[in-house]
Amino acid sequence: MADPLLDVLGGALDGPAVRSLARGVGVDVDVARRALDATLPILIERLQRNAQQDDGAEAIARAVREDHDAELLGRAADFLGGRFRGGPGVAILTHVFGDELAGVTAELSRRTGIPASVVSLVLTAVAPLVLSAITKAAVGAVTAAAVAGLLELAADQVRQGRVREVLDGATARLDGDGDGSAVDDVGRGVAAVATRTGRRVLSGARTVATDERVRRVGRASARQGARAATVGAREGTRLARRAALQARDAVSGWLRRR
Repeated sequence: MADPLLDVLGGALDGPAVRSLARGVGVDVDVARRALDATLPILIERLQRNAQQDDGAEAIARAVREDHDAELLGRAADFLGGRFRGGPGVAILTHVFGDELAGVTAELSRRTGIPASVVSLVLTAVAPLVLSAITKAAVGAVTAAAVAGLLELAADQVRQGRVREVLDGATARLDGDGDGSAVDDVGRGVAAVATRTGRRVLSGARTVATDERVRRVGRASARQGARAATVGAREGTRLARRAALQARDAVSGWLRRR
């Protein structure tokens, strides 16, 4: 039977959510997906290990009941796009990993080739989603027994590669041409939007250029300009003639005085 916890996470980590995470941590979509592929298993396995400790499941259940409702899953894209910064992620990771957090982050970075700073941000972003997914998957009271059962089944499915299956589904929703990479498809989407915008601008320009009212205004402006030029030329000629007469009279007067 499919693990409900991972199914819930898979529903939240859809195409828009993965794209938002990529923007939120400053990497491309494929890197964001690889980071999720590395961080989700370690989060789930460590939570499951903590749930096996004395009162561990109850502590997780209490934290989920008090601070993590399923509503966050409905706005996962917005949250992963940057709102996770300053959120509860760091506190969750501190409780889950303790003083091993830096070592875990460094090891994930080494294994994936993704900078440790990016791994840390992805861990911080997805940790609250995992706890919110527990709330939704529990379908009722979030008890210690429910948490322990959900995490045990989730950890088993993680070891079977179910996380990658979930994320492959998210990438498939992004990867329109089936080449295994979502980057070119996202680029084509941006190009398509730009093309549509350009066509609308061109269409508007053509409409303006062919609009009869615009042509009438243009012709009227041209006629007014021509009339103004004619008037100006006539006035210039009149002034030139007056100046010539005045110059002739002045010369005649000077000659008579001599």
